[in-house]
Amino acid sequence: MSIISNIKEKKSMYYTDEDAPSLMTFLLSFVLVHTAFMIGFYMVGVKEMFVYNILSVSFFLALIIWLFTQEHANYSVIDVLISFEVALHQVLAIHFVGLDAGFQYLLLGLATPIIYYSLKHIFTIITIVKAVLSMGIFLLCNYLYKYQLTPVYQINDERWLTWTYYICMLCLYVTVAKGTIESYTKYKGKLVKEYQFHKDAIEKQLSMQQNVIQTIADMVEARDETTGLHTARTKEHVHQILRKLKEYDKYKDQLTDEYIKDVEAGAVLHDIGKIKIPDAILNKPGRLTDEEYAIIKTHTVEGANLLRVCHKSLDNEAYYEIAQNIALYHHERWDDKGYPHNLSKEAIPLEARIMAVADVYDALMSKRPYKEPFSKEVAIKIMQDGRGTQFDPDVFDCFLAYITKIA
Repeated sequence: MSIISNIKEKKSMYYTDEDAPSLMTFLLSFVLVHTAFMIGFYMVGVKEMFVYNILSVSFFLALIIWLFTQEHANYSVIDVLISFEVALHQVLAIHFVGLDAGFQYLLLGLATPIIYYSLKHIFTIITIVKAVLSMGIFLLCNYLYKYQLTPVYQINDERWLTWTYYICMLCLYVTVAKGTIESYTKYKGKLVKEYQFHKDAIEKQLSMQQNVIQTIADMVEARDETTGLHTARTKEHVHQILRKLKEYDKYKDQLTDEYIKDVEAGAVLHDIGKIKIPDAILNKPGRLTDEEYAIIKTHTVEGANLLRVCHKSLDNEAYYEIAQNIALYHHERWDDKGYPHNLSKEAIPLEARIMAVADVYDALMSKRPYKEPFSKEVAIKIMQDGRGTQFDPDVFDCFLAYITKIA
């Protein structure tokens, strides 16, 4: 494998840490700062420092390339070598040029690691070592040169130091900006991953809840020996009504994708309260007495109570509120003559008005202990008589438009 392809594959030693700037950000800072000083020393004829900068940059670039070629490279060696390089750079600058140059390196020696590691959100021991080493060398050299030594080069023109200093600061600002953008990008990417992870977990949990709910609905239906695939058929009717109703401007704000999904899921639980009804009444062959019918009617309240318990222990509050409304109110009538609360018109939740139409149609089309199934034409005629009295006119019209087009 070539060095270039290896570098592309490994990217950076810090790419495993999603909060950190890349190694390339550090290299940019290193090369730019040393290039600035290289130019400055060349301008004033300090050949020793000019050569030192060339060798320093070349050495570290070669080291980085070599490390990239290693399968299990230990990049911490760069931190250690950079610490010594900063110290040596500072000593040589003070020795050849004087304390003014040493002060510039003191600033760089303190700022570079602190800025770089703060971008990583890690204040490591190496950061402290670099800062303390830089400060210590400067103070030591300051003491020695103030009382005993003089620099090799006496440079009267201070402009080159100022120029070099500002170039170095500009390089640091560019590096900090690049590192900040890179950190933000990676942090944003991390948030997206975390959001997706939680979204997947929630969807998985909701899927499990739906499976449990469907199982409960199937168990309830299995007790009612006469209904067969009642929940499956009514769910399909609800789906088709919602699709048609969404074309009405007055409902477009309410009929969001999430709402439609919740209504369709809640539809299978509209008769969940029948689990509380005794088998003798639920499967009685023949018409019910008034007392028995009163017990049957309690399945609306019992269903809502059961779902209220689920609501307290499971997620998706909106879904369980819709499911409760469907269970409790799907036998209410548009003209307030339904049960259990004699609600009328739009006081009845929309999801319950939709369920009422789907439920009645399937009941008419199904065999019951007290009747044979009606034909489609007869069932539709019976329901048309209930438009505006038993059923919401808009909901019924949507149902009629759908049901008349199928065989």
